[in-house]
Amino acid sequence: LFENTLNASNHLGLLSEHVNIETRELLGNFPQAYSHLGLIQSALLLNGKDISFDNAIFRFIKP
Repeated sequence: LFENTLNASNHLGLLSEHVNIETRELLGNFPQAYSHLGLIQSALLLNGKDISFDNAIFRFIKP
């Protein structure tokens, strides 16, 4: 799933709000920060990194 998401990005590695899974067309807001944040969080989790809100990388989005 992670690699499929990476492959859905454009030639600059940017993601949109939605992706048509059949055509891989990027739809909605572009570029979409929330899509990139989710991808970064997933990459960190897959590598066993701490993604708690106490971690400095995520302090700017603390609720």
